[in-house]
Parts: sequence; C-alpha cells; structure tokens
Amino acid sequence: MSTSLLYHAFGVRGSRLLRTVLLNGEVLFEIEEQRDRLECSCCGSSDVIRRGTVTRFFRSVGIGSKPVTISCPIQRVECRECEVVRQVKARFADPKRTYSRSFEPYAKEHCRTLPSRRLSSRT
Repeated sequence: MSTSLLYHAFGVRGSRLLRTVLLNGEVLFEIEEQRDRLECSCCGSSDVIRRGTVTRFFRSVGIGSKPVTISCPIQRVECRECEVVRQVKARFADPKRTYSRSFEPYAKEHCRTLPSRRLSSRT
C-alpha cells in the first residue's frame, strides 16, 4: 500500500508505511511518522529532549468488513521551557483519542443508520 493511499483513505499524512499485517480478521498498518522538527505538545517550544517512544494504536475506517488499526510509535519529549514530559501530538488523531480523525464521521454516520430502541420501564 502506498503512502498516497494512507493519506487519501485514512487521513494519515507525513508518515511512512512500515508493514501491513492481517491478524485475526483485522488489518493492522504499522507506520512511522516522519518528523523534521519536534515540539512540546504543551507550550509548542522546539527546545526539547527526546525521552523514548510509546507505541499507540488508533482505530480507523474499515476496509470492507475488516476493521483497521493504525500502529504508530509516538515520540516522548521533555520540554526545557515548561519542564514537562509528554508525547508529541499525532498528526492524524486528536489528543487523548484512540481513533483517527477519519474514523469519527464514519462512526457518527453508522450510528445514525442503526435502528433506535425505546427503553420500556418494567414495573
């Protein structure tokens, strides 16, 4: 799969596809974000020290009936300005979310098409 398809289908830009794995009926894309400049996610300062990476998993729009997960190592940095240690922001997902930006409208549309059930009170 090309980088162009990652961008157009899943909204992932500035990343390189490392490998694709089909595991238990689920598609897993392992990517690596290409960063030319790291900055603090708290204050935006570029005066940071690298403090390792944390692999995060993000749910994305499925391919047919197969669910898709994107795996990406996220850099942790220590900021010399505000003295916090935090993960840098993933470009394709909002902070503190476990799904990509492209998944949210898909999930909302899917929920609208589900039949509504009324709860009846039992007495």
